[in-house]
Amino acid sequence: MLGDVEGLKAAVLRVPGDRDQLIRVGAEKTGVVNESELHRILPRWSGVTSVTSGWPGKILGPDSGGGSRRWGDEVQGRFISAVALYGPKTGPVRDLLAGVQAMIAEHIGDRFRPYSLDQIHATLIALNAVPDPRTGAIVNEYYLSHQDRAVEMDLQRAMDTLAARFATPLQVRIGGYQRHQEIPFASRGQHLFDRVFSAQDNAFVLVGWPVLSLTGEGGVAGVDGLARPVDDLRRDMNAAGLLHRYHARDTDVDNDLHLVVGHHADAAAGDVDGAVGAVREKLAADPVDIAISLDDVKIVAADSHMLAPPLYLSDIPADEAILRTLMR
Repeated sequence: MLGDVEGLKAAVLRVPGDRDQLIRVGAEKTGVVNESELHRILPRWSGVTSVTSGWPGKILGPDSGGGSRRWGDEVQGRFISAVALYGPKTGPVRDLLAGVQAMIAEHIGDRFRPYSLDQIHATLIALNAVPDPRTGAIVNEYYLSHQDRAVEMDLQRAMDTLAARFATPLQVRIGGYQRHQEIPFASRGQHLFDRVFSAQDNAFVLVGWPVLSLTGEGGVAGVDGLARPVDDLRRDMNAAGLLHRYHARDTDVDNDLHLVVGHHADAAAGDVDGAVGAVREKLAADPVDIAISLDDVKIVAADSHMLAPPLYLSDIPADEAILRTLMR
């Protein structure tokens, strides 16, 4: 395990509050939130109770039961990502996520497998690395899988790009569009009312978008006049040797920020549809704005695509030597 890798022992001994934390993890099977925790009434989600647990306990792991792994399970090996909002949540973000989870639980009961609030995050871009089968060099996974190109990652440039992009907080909105309301753009061909929350296979997924894209006020517009700061960030990462998972083609656009809030264990389709519909209606009427600053951006490494439990957690910039050791 990582604690035995030469050069990482100092990181293991760093005290909480230092920038880097290398975390020892065991093989203990983790569970989901206890029913006794369904107790807190949320001010902005009236009639809804919290289904969250404290950090770092009760993070839902890949072997915790409740259905097969389907969200992102085609990728194997270690997962390293630049993410937003990973870790403790407060204020409107916490109320939003806890409220969504509670509404799901009201509809599907014990078939719901919620993530801990601290585990929920929005992936900005993956830093996954794989060996080039021809040379053995450690290269970017998606350049290799999408374009059959062996591209080594410039991690320092990636950190610099993140720091520059989030020097000014990114304003993101989740919700705010009614079913038949005119929208500034579609997301994956869907109306924003539908796209904001959905069940994708067995995962429940929230989606938010930059306020600049929704309002058209300020920002650097593309050829169609629409500002896409999240997509631009992911494109900027090409110069650092990183290709975004959903940029298989040069014309692909991904300006979405996804937050998986949990999974269901073979819940009835009608119950799942009821949960999805209720959350969509709530978000259409009561959108939530989030400001993502550089302090909200982390580098997380884990052996699960759900990024729990974390093996490594760092602010920006992350330690390049540790990241390259994790990529081996």
